[in-house]
Amino acid sequence: MYVTASDELCLALEEDQSELDEGPCLDSARSRRPLPVLSLSEPPGSIRWPRFAPRARRAGITAVAAVNLHLPQLSLGALNLLMAGPPYPGGQDLRLAQTLADLLTPTR
Repeated sequence: MYVTASDELCLALEEDQSELDEGPCLDSARSRRPLPVLSLSEPPGSIRWPRFAPRARRAGITAVAAVNLHLPQLSLGALNLLMAGPPYPGGQDLRLAQTLADLLTPTR
């Protein structure tokens, strides 16, 4: 289940993940861990999500990442980062994304 999306393309891909029961958001939410950038054009992304990856590629998405939305003892979901081409974010960018996600889920 998703709460919101930044645009119609992202909304459609969120719906695809829910329908297919696979994708970066679901993996991050289930593992309660961030998902580093994965290419959808080659393994492991295309193997990890054999049904989601082709749909995302057809929509122009070439790589994905996700950060977890959580409280100390509860996973609330994940925030997808969908990329349409290089340059892809590095570790510092993902830490910033996680920091922003953490601000959305205050502990009080």
